[in-house]
Amino acid sequence: MNQTQAKSGMKVISAFTVLCGLLVVPFGLPSNWAIADDKQPKLDENPAVVLDVVRLKKSDVTESSGLAVSNVGKNRWWTHNDSGNKSYLYAVDNRGKATGRCRLKGIENKDWEDMASFVHDGYPRLLVADSGNNLHKRKSIELYLLDEPNPDKKTDQKRVQVLHVTFPDQPRDCEAIAVDTERQKVVLITKGKLPYAVVYTIDLPKRNSRPAGDTEKIVAQKATTLSIPMVSGMDIDSKNGDVWIVNYFQAFHFKRTANDQKLSEQFAKLPQIYSLPNWKQVEAVAVDQQHQVWITSEGKSPPLGRLRLTRPSPTNASSTVNE
Repeated sequence: MNQTQAKSGMKVISAFTVLCGLLVVPFGLPSNWAIADDKQPKLDENPAVVLDVVRLKKSDVTESSGLAVSNVGKNRWWTHNDSGNKSYLYAVDNRGKATGRCRLKGIENKDWEDMASFVHDGYPRLLVADSGNNLHKRKSIELYLLDEPNPDKKTDQKRVQVLHVTFPDQPRDCEAIAVDTERQKVVLITKGKLPYAVVYTIDLPKRNSRPAGDTEKIVAQKATTLSIPMVSGMDIDSKNGDVWIVNYFQAFHFKRTANDQKLSEQFAKLPQIYSLPNWKQVEAVAVDQQHQVWITSEGKSPPLGRLRLTRPSPTNASSTVNE
């Protein structure tokens, strides 16, 4: 092992030690996980943690496992249900009201786990990740790319790019996907019970309008590893390149400090860590055009809310700093 490798190893060990100490604190699962959906437990709306909380009522969303901010409509979000549901994307507004939906024709929802919105060559686009693989039986995962439809209408989308993605070492369970338009990469992070996650990337493909069924096979490339367990969602701030990752308890903010910074270098820095509200199961995160970070959760009439990224002033608990 040379000197550079030794220093790199010490950084990994240091990050692992610090993060493990922070992550092991919550020994139990959130208390309301054991409550049946139809009982509608009181929603945690602690303003020190989450703001602007609404429920996605009067919609068909019952297992929100992906979230993306619209680049077509103002105050619109896209989400979708988990495995075994219809191949629909659902649009909602900032009051939780359903505004539209898009059906991906010819596409199956095997285990949709995440989605992302981005602008590519001037076109607002969406990516949907059929990437769940809890039992590690799937030899490949599927990524679907499409032009973002009008979030205020009901539409059918026939033109979908289909990517069959395999991992270079072994089948992986992956619930966190994001698009890095600066580096022209799609970033994928694996999910595991131990504080160990593998980061992979693929090249962001050129936009085309081929019909569903016309597929491309791609092998992901390993980029680095992270000391975070149970990674359930990710998004990248399109304005500054910051990466946001969530698991069931916390959000991790990895800042990008230079335009030419490598992804592995960005992830080598210790992140800022934020607590999440005590919701059933946070599986999705999305960053809007004003750098605000939104999350949603599984469950009936799932909540949507904005993470509080500042803390109350110690001299005046009712005031906020830079809020």
